[in-house]
Amino acid sequence: MIAALVVALALQGGLADRVAAAPDGEVRFSYATRAGVCGNGRNNISFDCEDGWCGRHRMSFGRNDDDDAGCPCEPGPARVALQKRGGQVTRLRVYVGGAWRAAGAGVTDVKESAVFALSQQPRDAGVPALIRIARTHPSPGVRKKALFWLGQSEDPRALALFEEILTERR
Repeated sequence: MIAALVVALALQGGLADRVAAAPDGEVRFSYATRAGVCGNGRNNISFDCEDGWCGRHRMSFGRNDDDDAGCPCEPGPARVALQKRGGQVTRLRVYVGGAWRAAGAGVTDVKESAVFALSQQPRDAGVPALIRIARTHPSPGVRKKALFWLGQSEDPRALALFEEILTERR
């Protein structure tokens, strides 16, 4: 799965190219953090965390009303949200922990763009990668996009996956 995304991202250009190509609005992406980095998904990012509690090095942004109560943290990934207007990045937010809110209109998810890039590749490269993503990617939205593009491919391997999904006994 990771190799398929790396191939798709390499074919689509670097991160700066993908952000530049995204339309105005919010552009989202995430990446793995190193061990010991955690956050509350809103306004705290901490380093040297242990057992779900913030470590010695902590950054807080905005209000933090629960300072006396400690800082419950979740490990990464880091989530980055860029705001684009007029083709320029005008705002940057970084979170660790938590989850994305549902994407509305005007939100570009770089991972979903990578799935599209895979769908445009020759069948021998794109279809197996899309099948791996559809089977194993942790994001339901990314899996859904992969299944959509597999359905458009008219490839027998994609049809076999759909048959497997539809006839799977649970």
